[in-house]
Amino acid sequence: MTKKKIVTGLVAGLAIGGVLGYLFATEKGAKTRKKIADETGSFFDEVVGHFMDMMQRGKDKANNLLEEGSAAAEKVKMSGNI
Repeated sequence: MTKKKIVTGLVAGLAIGGVLGYLFATEKGAKTRKKIADETGSFFDEVVGHFMDMMQRGKDKANNLLEEGSAAAEKVKMSGNI
């Protein structure tokens, strides 16, 4: 292993360790963890909300197409072409 890779790994390890130490060892880190969790939860809720909206729009569109198809079939039936 080259010196450059060793130094890079050491620096990366120190940086990651510093961040994790800050998040888990300090009171401010606890607040930061809560903020991250809250924002992640809000993002997830927003994604689920958008998905549910898209599902409802698709369901509405399918129902409209079904109604239009039924009306067209009834019209053809009433005209005596079946």
